[in-house]
Amino acid sequence: MFLLIDTSTRNASLAICTNGEFVNKQTWSSQYNHSQELFVALEKAFLETKLTISDITAIGLALGPGGYSSVRSGVSVGKTIAYAQNIPIFGHNTLDLEAAVHQPQRMKICSVIEAGKSVLSYAVYDPSGERLGPDKVSDIESILDELDDQTLICGEGVKTYENSIKTTSIQMAVWDSQIPRLEALGAKTLEKHTTGNASKLEDIEPIYARPPSIG
Repeated sequence: MFLLIDTSTRNASLAICTNGEFVNKQTWSSQYNHSQELFVALEKAFLETKLTISDITAIGLALGPGGYSSVRSGVSVGKTIAYAQNIPIFGHNTLDLEAAVHQPQRMKICSVIEAGKSVLSYAVYDPSGERLGPDKVSDIESILDELDDQTLICGEGVKTYENSIKTTSIQMAVWDSQIPRLEALGAKTLEKHTTGNASKLEDIEPIYARPPSIG
């Protein structure tokens, strides 16, 4: 029984799944307090399924890039549960999850997530799904200049910049729900669990879209 947690962005989600099938899904749009809303979603999921934390055998986490407080909330809760229950944990880059939704199309892909201050986090993948470099941060115009018309741009970040993208010949996947990203998180967690490729707890860290401006 897997617990999946994604608080990378304001469009957060949580699910309990087994053998690749969802037993329960919770989604919400967070405005102020990811931590509190995550605990509410957890409580609701366990209440609706009549399961307990002891029934969870593995954790799947979306690590970001995302906002400082948002992505940190999910990662902290996931790590705490994994440690307390002594169960494996599997971390996944959120841009990889957004791209995975569209990889069956066998196209070059650029996934984007808003990073604040009119810039986006993004990553580019070849048609086989291999990354073509690390996460980057840039404005939409610079990202579009980098891409060619054989690229599909996808991810939550397209919502804000649809009009800019439509002025180019680059193909765009409309983003209307966090559910496909959650399903990709489940599929990739199952894949890693099957191969025994768990993350070390100490290696699980939030990936911030921009460095936190604190201290």
